[in-house]
Amino acid sequence: MIGDGKSLRITHLGCSAFQSSTHSFKLQNILCVPDIKHNLLFIYQFCVDNNISVEFLPWCFLVKDLLTGEIRANGKTKEGVYEWSFVVTPQAFSSLKIALINWYFRLGHPTVFILKTILTKHNLNSSSVSKDFVCNACHCNKSHKLPFSVSTLTSHKPLEIIFSDVWTSPLLFVDGFKYYVIFVDHFTKYIWFYPLKKKSDIKNIFICFKAVVQNYFKQKIVTLYSDNGGEYIALTEFFVIHGISHLTTPPHTPEHNGFVDRCHRHIVETGLSLFIHASLPHIFFVLCFCYRGLSY
Repeated sequence: MIGDGKSLRITHLGCSAFQSSTHSFKLQNILCVPDIKHNLLFIYQFCVDNNISVEFLPWCFLVKDLLTGEIRANGKTKEGVYEWSFVVTPQAFSSLKIALINWYFRLGHPTVFILKTILTKHNLNSSSVSKDFVCNACHCNKSHKLPFSVSTLTSHKPLEIIFSDVWTSPLLFVDGFKYYVIFVDHFTKYIWFYPLKKKSDIKNIFICFKAVVQNYFKQKIVTLYSDNGGEYIALTEFFVIHGISHLTTPPHTPEHNGFVDRCHRHIVETGLSLFIHASLPHIFFVLCFCYRGLSY
């Protein structure tokens, strides 16, 4: 941008050096601007790159070594402008300004974080990395699953929709517990956690759970939503007697029960963090899980 506020197009970027009568100077980040009529020197960058200082006098200027003060070059004034005659070699303009998308392709479709790090670390001049930057090829080929539609389930009061799922542990917990079941209320997002010794115990657990929550909320459970696990089959007759609708997910679509799956992940990951921090034996996994399940 020049003094009158106009912007001039930069076509090439590069670096070079030029020789005075006694010394050689480096020029970094040279901008090639075809529409400008005179070469301009950025004094600050020139001083930093060459470890020098520039002293301006009414009739001339002096380029001095920053440490010793030795005069390395000088120039004169002409019509109120400090003029320095030097020739820039052609290789200064050997590199084009590469568009961001081209760097992305050349580097093999990296993540935006890696792309930004490489451009910054190696001073590869390009346009800034936008937060909205997307690559259609990456979206099509790096996605493990197609996007799933947003859930349309709605609830207006507690116990209208209850999600449920059973988690199996690779280890045996204290008191012989091998599983746990959680019930998640869609309206309040509260989680009830029950450890299980056998999956078949879920029938008795649900009967107890139903009595507790219905007494607390003064509401009846309307719908239970689960996957197609066989442990819920034993509750079929109970659901019919008490007017509870039992909805199940279609095969191979855990996204339909995604809310409870995310709760599983929260309980397991946070419970394991508590367990490792406390240095407890493996059999006490369930205590950490129960703590996270009740306080979610």
